[in-house]
Amino acid sequence: MQKLNNHIVANKIFPYLPTKIRNVFYYRFLWNADFPEIVHIENTNACNAACIMCPREKMTRKIGLMDFGLFKKVINECSSRREVKEVHVHGFGEPLLDKNINDKIIFAKKAGIKKVYFVTNASLLTEEISTGLIKADLDGIKFSMYGNSCAIYEAIHKGLDYETVEQHIVAFLKIRKKLNKNKPFVKIQFVPQKENIHEREAFLKKWNLLIDKRCGDSVEEFSLHNWIYGRSYINVNNTPIRKSCGLPFVSLQILWDGMVTACCYDYDGKIDFGNVNSHTIFQIWNSKPYVRFRCMHRMAEFQKIDICNLCDQLRQENVVCNK
Repeated sequence: MQKLNNHIVANKIFPYLPTKIRNVFYYRFLWNADFPEIVHIENTNACNAACIMCPREKMTRKIGLMDFGLFKKVINECSSRREVKEVHVHGFGEPLLDKNINDKIIFAKKAGIKKVYFVTNASLLTEEISTGLIKADLDGIKFSMYGNSCAIYEAIHKGLDYETVEQHIVAFLKIRKKLNKNKPFVKIQFVPQKENIHEREAFLKKWNLLIDKRCGDSVEEFSLHNWIYGRSYINVNNTPIRKSCGLPFVSLQILWDGMVTACCYDYDGKIDFGNVNSHTIFQIWNSKPYVRFRCMHRMAEFQKIDICNLCDQLRQENVVCNK
């Protein structure tokens, strides 16, 4: 009875508690929320680039776009849950390849989703698309741009054009200002690596002068990582130093075909918790396999989870899912 009461109390207060306090309940008192705070919806896993740090060549699952009907089903469930704080409309692909992305964002915002956000390489970000996204009430957008010159950028982001991408991002900032909007906030991300490390300071200086921090804009860095089983930048032969990455307690990833996996790093969907075509997020999140998965994370029993045992994120401090 006491355990049931704790569960009821947890789900009433969890949506309003800071992350650090919630983590105390997750790990010390073994409480679980009934629903994830962050829902990642992969609108497509197609991409128009072949970036060198991205293991796309190893992906075996089919390429596709999420059906609008399935997207609506997911959003309607998310909008009915007060636990949901964010919906990310991206996965292992380029979101702007989805011609319906603007309509999907409009639908999500009208349904009441508090924060809608996605990551893009900006190569397809025309003025028309930029205007549409801003008017659709998009809350946040991140531009992945890992070079400060044509030669370096195009050596990393193979298949993309440096000048086009730079012009698109600058134009987006100008359009937002022209429309007198303070959102979406803009993040410009740089990932230091041997190919571009000499351009780091110039990149950060340039973009910090172009963004508008009054809108919540920022220029940020994110470390290279392995995509679990895709690359080998980080040594994973040592013992994990973290009890958990924390992701199993707060978020899940829905792939374009409706399959649910544990996180954004499982790019090939090796962990399968079910499919939202046939089940609700609530049913999957509270299923025995998912509950058992969280329990193993809570107890740091990573040797029982092949995928997680390979993850470099458990061997680094202060890391989060690449949003």
